[in-house]
Amino acid sequence: AVAVAILLALVGVFINFRVNYKNYYDPFIDFEFRLDFGAYGRSGINTFNNTITKDLVLEGNVVTGFSLTERQRMIIYNKMVDMDIMSYSSDLNYGVYDFIHPENLALNVRIGAEDKTIYWSTPWDFSKEDIDKLSEEQTEFLELVNYIRRIVYKSKEYRNLPKHSGGYL
Repeated sequence: AVAVAILLALVGVFINFRVNYKNYYDPFIDFEFRLDFGAYGRSGINTFNNTITKDLVLEGNVVTGFSLTERQRMIIYNKMVDMDIMSYSSDLNYGVYDFIHPENLALNVRIGAEDKTIYWSTPWDFSKEDIDKLSEEQTEFLELVNYIRRIVYKSKEYRNLPKHSGGYL
């Protein structure tokens, strides 16, 4: 009787775990994304075709092969699920910003059969006042973008690309 009770408790824990985490990363789900960032959105990562793009400014763009690790994919997927990215507005450009040469962010996500594209033009550097004015959606989106951007910038593939020449005024 004790063994049956323990078995039923373990089955209950397992079922509860499966129900609560059913939306978390599954390597067999169709999950891809493209994130454009940087000045005018000219740099980015594209998991649809396993590439990263670097803006060389005066020299155009350079594209090279790049694949996320399974762990990186899992973390990014789980972040997107946690923030319910598919429910986000397609345009995060609300609020008043006074800036020239924006960083244009564009995220296209596919999870299963669902696609979502989100746009946002941001200032290069947010002041403390600007950060305080961000909505929860904007804050979470910016945290996601910064996480993905760090992965790209730290990758050996990106570091091996040519240096940019010139700059934006």
